[in-house]
Amino acid sequence: MVLFTHRSDTAQQFTEQPKPVTAVLGQNVTLKCTIKDLRGAVQWTQDGFGLGTSRSLLGYDRYSIIGSAEKGEWHLNIRTLLLSDDAEYQCQVGAAEGEPLLLSSKASVTVRVPPKNNDDMVSIDRPSPITATAGEPIRISCMARFSKPASTPTV
Repeated sequence: MVLFTHRSDTAQQFTEQPKPVTAVLGQNVTLKCTIKDLRGAVQWTQDGFGLGTSRSLLGYDRYSIIGSAEKGEWHLNIRTLLLSDDAEYQCQVGAAEGEPLLLSSKASVTVRVPPKNNDDMVSIDRPSPITATAGEPIRISCMARFSKPASTPTV
């Protein structure tokens, strides 16, 4: 009896790795991860903590793996961003059939929070109304509360 096994001469490798993304609280983001000649198990990590190796990430209702498994697509989709999603993510491919562990580049998700309303904007250093003279410089300082990162209001 003759037994044939197929072994590709190419090693599993990333063809697309995640990139840093910045989004507003409540938006959706997708971190891309595409693997060629996949043999090992794929998992995403958040700040070094494994999220699971199946395409349905149990216990993470807002997280899902999207894309075509046949094409090696293991994109992490995060719905309705929360501040707790502000973290560093990495796509990992486990060692298998003599293949080494693969670690993608790390990608940060930065969640921004705009001021909620005008009540969050507080004028300081000047009484209201402000009187100005043409040609004379005027300095007005203000601050915005409850935003991430801290807002830099402009006039």
